[in-house]
Amino acid sequence: MKGYIDKHRADKRDSAQAVCHIMNSSGNYKKPVTIADLIGKDPEKKKKPTQNNLKALKSRFGERKQ
Repeated sequence: MKGYIDKHRADKRDSAQAVCHIMNSSGNYKKPVTIADLIGKDPEKKKKPTQNNLKALKSRFGERKQ
């Protein structure tokens, strides 16, 4: 079953890559279309900054002045 799923993902990615190139070369879009846009990656899977990362960034770059 795992082989079937991997093959299906590869086919889907190959198709998205071909369509992506066609869409970008047509010039009808303001910003480039990526493979992830076509496949539809979940926005929830994007890495969110943790408190430790935020503290490290604040110590490195300082507090934001308004």
